[in-house]
Order: sequence, then C-alpha cells, then structure tokens
Amino acid sequence: MEICKGKITRALFWAIFALAFFSCRSGKKDFVPKRQGGDEIRCLFVTPYKKADVSSFIWLSALSREYGLTLKWSVMSEDEWESKKEEVLASAFAPDLFINATKVEDYARHNSFFANLADFIGFDTQNLSILFKEHKDAVRAATLYNGAIYALPSFSAVDNQKAYSHPSKCVLFINQQLLKNLSLKSPETFSEFETTLDFFSRHSIEIPFDFCGWDGNEHSAVMLLGGLGIQLTDGGRNGYFLENNTVKNYFSDTRYRYLLKTLSRWYKKGLIKDISLSCDLESFLSRSHGNSEGQAIVASAIGTEETAQFGKKLSSQYRAILPPMERLCDISEEEFSGIGYRRYWSVDTPNVKADSIALSAQCPKIQTVISFIDSLYSTDYSVQSVFGGIADGVTEKNADFDFTVKTDCDYSNSFGEAGPHFLDTALQLSLPDSFVYAQLERNAYQKLPVKNGNYYPEIYMKYPNEQLKTLGEIEMKTKEIARKARLRWIRGEGDIEKEWQAYLEELERAGLSSAIKIRQTAYNRYLLK
Repeated sequence: MEICKGKITRALFWAIFALAFFSCRSGKKDFVPKRQGGDEIRCLFVTPYKKADVSSFIWLSALSREYGLTLKWSVMSEDEWESKKEEVLASAFAPDLFINATKVEDYARHNSFFANLADFIGFDTQNLSILFKEHKDAVRAATLYNGAIYALPSFSAVDNQKAYSHPSKCVLFINQQLLKNLSLKSPETFSEFETTLDFFSRHSIEIPFDFCGWDGNEHSAVMLLGGLGIQLTDGGRNGYFLENNTVKNYFSDTRYRYLLKTLSRWYKKGLIKDISLSCDLESFLSRSHGNSEGQAIVASAIGTEETAQFGKKLSSQYRAILPPMERLCDISEEEFSGIGYRRYWSVDTPNVKADSIALSAQCPKIQTVISFIDSLYSTDYSVQSVFGGIADGVTEKNADFDFTVKTDCDYSNSFGEAGPHFLDTALQLSLPDSFVYAQLERNAYQKLPVKNGNYYPEIYMKYPNEQLKTLGEIEMKTKEIARKARLRWIRGEGDIEKEWQAYLEELERAGLSSAIKIRQTAYNRYLLK
C-alpha cells in the first residue's frame, strides 16, 4: 500500500507553515452538546450524484480496517442535508467525519463543533504535508482568515482527469437526431432555442428541455445565465458573480429576471415540466435514459457527459451545443459585438476543491482518524476515491503513479470529485471512453470568453469570523427568498413584473447589499495578495 508521496521533516514543515496554520480561534464559543455513542466513527457523505452505499466500498472498508476503525456511513443528497444540517449539528449524535458536507459559513456558526485540523497537519500526515508544501492554492483554499483549517481541500493536477473541469463541468446537450428529422438548425439564441423546443413539443416529445433544479448540482438551470453574460463560478450557489472586478449577485439582476420570465413562458407552454424544478438527480438521470422501451423522451438537457447522461444506447443521438445567448435591450452594440453578449458558461476553480473533508472536535480516536484521512490523500487511495476501487474491479494499478480506470464511473463505489483526493502531476491515468467523450464535448466551449475581471474565485475569499457569521445569516435568508419567488414565478403563480420591486426590497431587508459589500472588501483584499 502506498501511503507516502515523499517525506518532509517536522522541522521543515513547521518552518514553512507555522504562521499559516496556528492561530487561536476567535469569537464567542457556541454551545456543542457532549457527544454520545461509542468509538464507532459516524460518517456523512453528501453526494452530488445518485446515492450509493458507501459501506459497500471494498477499498474503503479495507483501509478503515488497517487503522482499526469502525465506520458507520450515512449518505444524503445536497438538498436533504441543507434542510437537516442545523438540527443534525446540534445533536449529541452528530457525524464525526464529513465528506462534501461543509461550507465556510458552517465553521463560523459552529466553530466549536469542528476540529481545527491545522493542529494535526505535520504529525504523521505525510501526504497532506506534501500537498500543502507543493501547492499553495490548496493552502489558500483551506486556511481561514484566522489561520484555522476546519476542512481539507482536494487537488488534481492531472489534465485528462479534469475532463469535467474546464471550462465547465456541464454542457448543454440536444438530440441531433431530432434536429435532423425535423430539418432544424442548432439554436444559438434563447429565441431560437424556444422555437426549437416548440417544434419538439409539437412532434410529441415528452420533455423538450430538462434540467435538475436550480443550484447545487451540475445539471442546474442556473447555468443558462451564462448566455446572458453572467459568468458563474462553482455553480454560483449563493448568487455571487463578478463583473469588471465588481462583486454582484444575480438574485437582483435584471438578466436573472429575464431568464425567469423565459422559463415561466416555457413552463406555461409545456416545454419544461414541474419535475425539472426539483433537485432529484436520480429521477433526472432516469428521464434522460429514456422510457421502458429504450426510446428518448428528453430532447435537450444540461448534463456532464453523454454516456453518463443518456446511457450508451441513446448517447449517440445527442451532442453538446453552446449555451443560448440573448442580447437584451439595455445592452450596447459594443458589448454585443464578437460572438455575442459575453456568452460565458460556468467556470470552475482550477485544480482545487475546498471543503472536501472535515472532522468533529469530539471525534473518537481523532489522531487515528487523521492518519486514515491522510491515507486517502495518497496516490493509491486518491485514485480509488475518485474513480473506484482496485478490489472493486474498477481501477487497476500498473505501476507506481500509473493506473488504468477500467469502467465508466457510475459512483457506485467511489466519491467521485466530491471526495478527498490528491492527484499530482506525476500520476499517469488511462481512462475509459466516457472521459474521452467529455473532453470532445467541451471543445466547442473553448471559444467562450473568460476574462480575469469577471472570474470570482470564491474559495479563496477570506473573512473575519464575525463577517462569516453575518454572511451565513444573510445568505440563508436571501437564498430562501430567491428560491420561493423563483418557483412561484416559473410556475406562473405570480406576476414577476408587478412583484419584482417588492422582491428587491425584501432582499434588501434581508441584507443583500451588506453581504455584497463584505464580499467586495474580501475580493479587494484578495487582489492585493
């Protein structure tokens, strides 16, 4: 078993990282109930994919046995976890280990609950030490304003593994066979896209356009904002984006209003279905795979890779197209020049994913668990964490730093990109066809503009603890206000034109302007570093 990527002496480590990693926690302590239960480690995985039985991962069970750990796993969807998070964290039976379950605002609201992992890095954590020593972006993503580290990041420098990472994890697919049968051209604008969907609907296509809810996943309708010039980062989960180095929030943007009006019109015409407004990923993927007779029922959808999205039988019918764009009446001719009105798509942060794994401060056998986590950042286990286990028959080790992924990833025995991993530049990966297809699908997206002044590096933004708490409180309110209004307007249960001003005033009362100001200050501070 390969556990160590290299060796780093304790003295060298602390010489480099002491200032960054050691700091007292500040602010008033929040109440944390005394943990109940034995030495069994309670683990939570919040999955962006279909739910899998983590306890059945052979590779993971074998690793936990090596450390003498008994892990009890729970798996939740992102929506399910968000609805239960506060209640769970206040329980004496809260999880001890969290994978893809925490965000920076959680550490402000529950700073006494989480273990400061900076206190452990460097003592028998050779893989994490190498990660932080060699990749400063990983340090920046993990370290909070006060120097604490409450969650560890993941890092991938392997080009062919990042098939889902640039310029977007998601693409817009359309059934090219239907286009050909109906003698239609590929749509380029929202208007043309709507006309195409109308044709699909008139020819008895059950679902002309499909997606999976709004934010928090790679199949979300929020990505359509890219065609209106709003460049999102990491899914735009709290609504923030950057425009000419100015932090904004699309919740109050007129382009967002335009998109909601468009979706409402499509909903009324039956071009999108009510089920698309939910975040049920399993149902969404099931629809894309066709009916019981193997026939396509979805004409176009937002997805990640054609075979994963539509299944091998139907995937050849679909191809990736550019997101539709639209020039709005208040956009100047100069801004509209070139390929269109700044047609951006979502851009994900290169290489680094923040908040991959966190621990409770009351976790039993915490030093052993830290060593177990460090093993997950070894090359051998990082590959298995992302793609699937060697013992599970998914991956094969050819030599040190040389692996073959034998089957397409269905996330039935891996965490995918949501889990902890460190895939460094020395790693050689042979990947199945689905990854090749994913690369090809994104070729068309390379022409979309990405400008530094419009890229919001959210994972590198740092805030004092009190500001984090303020952001957390404000954003819980603004997201809920936006969610309720969005569903009502798309379903035609309200008049967006008549209610828009009142909606903006409600966001303002919730503190949206204050949150934007805090984030702008943090961004300005980031630019100076």
